[in-house]
Amino acid sequence: MDSKDFYIAAQACFDNGDLTEAKCRGIIHMAYYAVYHTCAQLLQKEVQEGKSCQRITHRGLASELSGKEHTNSVLKNASKKYDGLLALRIKADYNLSECITAGHADDALEKAETILGISCVPSHASIGKLHSVR
Repeated sequence: MDSKDFYIAAQACFDNGDLTEAKCRGIIHMAYYAVYHTCAQLLQKEVQEGKSCQRITHRGLASELSGKEHTNSVLKNASKKYDGLLALRIKADYNLSECITAGHADDALEKAETILGISCVPSHASIGKLHSVR
């Protein structure tokens, strides 16, 4: 599976509508993992559980991104946006008492688009969905 498939699935879910809070949380989760796996692969780091050699954690990736000057455009973009996307993912995955909206999901998708270099123009339907979370 290509890591960007997570992003494609997240965008499809967003565009599909009927954005419940659970779906918004899932969109954030998928957008984050598209970036996490892409960056780990570019840094030649292992993410599989049980593999200790060159394994990188989520916080370790944040440290790796901020601690160096990167020439790769994805890593350069990630060095600026990854922390915000990680914070959104943690909020969506663990803070169930806090309301997650389509605005949060859209923010995660925009961050992932910027990091991954994906060019997307929002449709009128997508913009309307930002105000219709159930």
